[in-house]
Amino acid sequence: METGYTVSFEADKDILSIKNSGRLNFQKASQYSTEATKLAHQNNCNKYLIDHSDTMLEHGLYKLHTDGAALESFGFKSTDRVAIILSSSSERELLNDKAINAAKWCSTKYFALSKEAEEWLTKIIIPDENE
Repeated sequence: METGYTVSFEADKDILSIKNSGRLNFQKASQYSTEATKLAHQNNCNKYLIDHSDTMLEHGLYKLHTDGAALESFGFKSTDRVAIILSSSSERELLNDKAINAAKWCSTKYFALSKEAEEWLTKIIIPDENE
C-alpha cells in the first residue's frame, strides 16, 4: 500500500483536496494540512475534501486528527468547510456521534462516498438568522 499523500486545488470545483494513504500520525497530518491551508488561502478557497478512504486506522477512528483543536492548530479557519471521507459508513457513524459534536468551530462532516462529500461542499449555505 502506498504511504503518502497528495494535496491539490480543484479550481473547477473550488475545493482543496487532500488524499492520504497508508499510516497516519500527527506529524503527517500536520504536514499535509499546512500545505493544504496555504494553497487554499492562496486561491481564496475555504472548502476542503480530506480523503481517508485508504488510511490505515491502527489506533482507531479518533487518530485522524480532524477534531476542532487539531484542525485549528493546522491553520484551518472557523469559516472553513471540511468534508472527510472514510472507508466505511460504520466508521462515519461512529465519528458523527462524538467527534462531529466536538468540532463546532467550523463546518465538519464525515462521508463514506466522495460524491456526497463534494455535493455537501458545493452546496450554497444560507446562514440561519436565528443562530
